[in-house]
Order: sequence, then C-alpha cells, then structure tokens
Amino acid sequence: MIRLITILITSAAILGGPEGNFGGLSQQDLNVMKAETIFQVARQAKQAKKYDEARDHLKKILALDFPQTAQAQNLLGGTHLLLGQVEYTQGNIHQAKVSADQAVALCRDGVMLSEAYKLLSRIAKDLGDGAGSEAHLKRAMEILEKVGQ
Repeated sequence: MIRLITILITSAAILGGPEGNFGGLSQQDLNVMKAETIFQVARQAKQAKKYDEARDHLKKILALDFPQTAQAQNLLGGTHLLLGQVEYTQGNIHQAKVSADQAVALCRDGVMLSEAYKLLSRIAKDLGDGAGSEAHLKRAMEILEKVGQ
C-alpha cells in the first residue's frame, strides 16, 4: 500500500511540472502526505506487535524533510511518541526517553502531549526516579484536564 501511495505522490510531483510540484504543493508538503500514510501503517504494525516493522516505518518518517507548519510539527511529535512507545515496549528505555522528550518538544495536540508525559512518567519510574515520575504524571493529568478529556 505504501508503495502505491509513494508511486502516486511521485507521479503527481512529476506531472506537476519541472519544479516537481503538483497543484502548488512543495516536496515538503508531499512529504507530509506521505508521512501521514506511513504513520498509519506504523501504528497498525505496533498494534500487531510487529515492533521492528513499526520502528522502520517511523524512522522513514523522521528522515523526511518537513515544513515548519503546526500540522507537520505535530505529525513529527506523534511519530516520536509512537517511536518512544515502541522503544519502551522493546525495553530500550534510554531511546524511548529521547523519543518521548522530542514528542514533548513537538506535540501541540493536548492528548498526544499528555501521552508523551505519561510515557516519560513510566520511564522515570523504571529508572528509579519516583519524584520525576510523579511530576510527569501530574503534568499529563493537568493537560488532559485543560483539554477536557
């Protein structure tokens, strides 16, 4: 499925003219569209407990060039969050923390941001930082209260 979408996006870019854009879309905008599709495939792989496959897809997203728009940055934040969850599930605590920290820096969506803080809370607990764990969990709950969840 990803190959089909990649082919369609590439075809659209080629048909768009020598500048490589279709309907005024830049390569970065096309990357966002491609990444949204790959993200869904990665999410499905994680749900199916195919963690290596999910990780590979997520790293493909992170290798793309994105515009500095809120939508793109939130997508990157969500990608880091999902990657952090995959790494955590696989026992890669330090890599999970790096990804969770990136998610906190990028996420603008309250629910995703809260999930990133909850992941940081679990990581802190596993690393023996009870106070840090509580602080992250408290922040996660504050965010959820703010968005009305």
